[in-house]
Amino acid sequence: MHDTCPNCEALLATPYCPGCGQKAIPPDDLTLRRGWSHLTHELWHLDGRLPTTLKGIFLHPGEASLDFLEGRRARHMHPVQVFILFSGLHFLTLQKGFLPGIFTGMADSNDEHGSKQATTVQQRLPQLESAIKTLDYAALFLMPLLATALMRKHWPHYGQRLVFFAHRACWLFGIETLWFPLNAVLSPRLHFAPNSTLQTLVSLTPYLVFPLYTYAALRRAFALPRSEAAGGALLLATLGAVLTFVTYSLAFWWGMR
Repeated sequence: MHDTCPNCEALLATPYCPGCGQKAIPPDDLTLRRGWSHLTHELWHLDGRLPTTLKGIFLHPGEASLDFLEGRRARHMHPVQVFILFSGLHFLTLQKGFLPGIFTGMADSNDEHGSKQATTVQQRLPQLESAIKTLDYAALFLMPLLATALMRKHWPHYGQRLVFFAHRACWLFGIETLWFPLNAVLSPRLHFAPNSTLQTLVSLTPYLVFPLYTYAALRRAFALPRSEAAGGALLLATLGAVLTFVTYSLAFWWGMR
């Protein structure tokens, strides 16, 4: 440990610098062991914030958003932190198998031109992945604007609505991260016929459940009556479907240029 603070050069007599407040840096700060300790501490031991946040997102829809916006923040991870965590896991899952399947399917391989296009998809997958990330983030920031009429009287500020949509996106990212690999493993064992109606329904399960999650989140976060929450969930599901179609179509065009 340094005798003086590396940041402001004040003398260190406590674990935190009396001059700037920076935590004292131990000699093994950059070792793998210390790095793992930092990671586990950030994720699990900050007053149990990650488990509490996950519970508020996955088990009690809308609770994490409501707590954060009403000032009960010490018990939760910041929405930006949890969104970065889940979006990273989500895009890792897409990269490992789901994303190639989407774009290869968009290229009709029944003719020679389609076969060449499918091959090009595989070659340009990094560009397609980059396009999807960019457009998905753009869609996330656009959704609160599109939903202004639904949420303005409850949360008038854009940032307030963005918190709700960040937590809502984390739920979908988390479910997709678990569901895509599970579906890939189970479908062959359950002997689903390729491209059958049953296989399609199983693959789309997260998206079929998502409006129900949104309904429950709107009920808790906004204290909406059932009819208004149902209408809001239907509106957001429609907006989400349109944005998803536009996102993947633009990504396909962008990546295949």
